[in-house]
Amino acid sequence: MQEKLKRFKDYLNVLGLSSKTVAAYISDIRQFLNAHGENENLTQENITDYLLQYSNATTRARKRSALLAYARFINDEHAVATLSAMRIKLPHRLPRPIPADKVREIMAIASQVEAAGGERHIGLTAAVGLMLYVGLRASEVLSLRINDFNLSEKTFRVRGKGNKERVLPIPDKLMRILKNAIRRKKDIVSLGRYSAKRDNNPENPLLYSPTYRTFERKIKEIGILAGVDLVSHMLRHTAATHALQKTGNLRTVQKLLGHKDPRSTAIYTKVTVEDLRKAVD
Repeated sequence: MQEKLKRFKDYLNVLGLSSKTVAAYISDIRQFLNAHGENENLTQENITDYLLQYSNATTRARKRSALLAYARFINDEHAVATLSAMRIKLPHRLPRPIPADKVREIMAIASQVEAAGGERHIGLTAAVGLMLYVGLRASEVLSLRINDFNLSEKTFRVRGKGNKERVLPIPDKLMRILKNAIRRKKDIVSLGRYSAKRDNNPENPLLYSPTYRTFERKIKEIGILAGVDLVSHMLRHTAATHALQKTGNLRTVQKLLGHKDPRSTAIYTKVTVEDLRKAVD
């Protein structure tokens, strides 16, 4: 068994899974093989018996993923089909908004990181602010171009999922930051240090064309400096939660976030109910 698990581990590493995920999958498969025998096929009955031992949906979903990876590793097409057809409904977790006392600190640290990063970091503070105060997705921020902003009208265009555009207001607290970022970006373009060829975008994006992964790493770095376990979607959660608390209007928040289905926005009502519960308990 140890040799088989070692080869499976090598297979998982080639897939690029995190060390934590690899360790969990190895533990799950060892557990399955111990229960059903090393040479036992991944039959539907054995798979079902194994998964039904776990009442926690998140645990069950992970173990199903481990079995699916193992089935692909041993090239068991029947097991792959069986596991792929299984649907485990996970509990919908409440979004985690950033504590109010950390919002200003995150913006201040983003400004420091931008200043330390030079030209390639211009626009970082504005990007963080647009996610934190307006609720943009990371992908939406990365698609923003300078000419999407109408500073005189205090609005901007953003392309959301399905390439659908929506026009959103620029918060007063971000106007100075955005004006400064756009001015600096235009200065660099005029000096020839920031070109369409080098930038890979002829319309000059707000940010210097980072990949999604690079941007996430930068958000993580800002969070570490602020003492918060931060990912980009928490910024969007924070904007949505605060907007709903302030307006009480689910439709307004739906338009702000660019949700097609109002049920996607309704999750934030649970956050505000939890806030009320804390107030009365």
